[in-house]
Amino acid sequence: MTKHAKAARNLLVAAINTAIERQLLTLSCEPVIETTFEFELAGHPVTAWIDDAGFDEVSVHAIVDPTPPGRDHLRAALNRDHRNCGAACALGWLERRSGKYLQTGASYHGAEDITDALAALSLTPSGFGTDPTEGGYDFARECRAVFGGASADINGLMTRIGQAQNDGPTEPAP
Repeated sequence: MTKHAKAARNLLVAAINTAIERQLLTLSCEPVIETTFEFELAGHPVTAWIDDAGFDEVSVHAIVDPTPPGRDHLRAALNRDHRNCGAACALGWLERRSGKYLQTGASYHGAEDITDALAALSLTPSGFGTDPTEGGYDFARECRAVFGGASADINGLMTRIGQAQNDGPTEPAP
């Protein structure tokens, strides 16, 4: 696992653990109310956001050392000028229907010093895994199967999906 993948995993695990501890979400297939919350990780402030992503999944976004623009654009920090949003940003999904685990394909951007600090952490998930269960649903794995590529970066996969959609017919079939 790369240093960036470890940093992303640890940041997302910390956000999910905090949300579970504060009873903002459960691992049961129950609706999740959109919530923003703060916590500390490795001596740094973190702002996180969770929301129901449908299909019993939870969308999780987190920013370490968030700036005012990062707090204002938490949900879009990875796609909108992430370097000005905070020291590190992560986005991922918690699967709860076909197993309790973080889906692969988490997106992450971070400065080297904070990436090193996050990757060095040893965190234990609170009742969920960090790898898909055998046969469990994983969006990034599905996209790789359809669109190819070995990258687990969901932003890259979504770009390829958009390109594939744009390469298709522009008019409806007769």
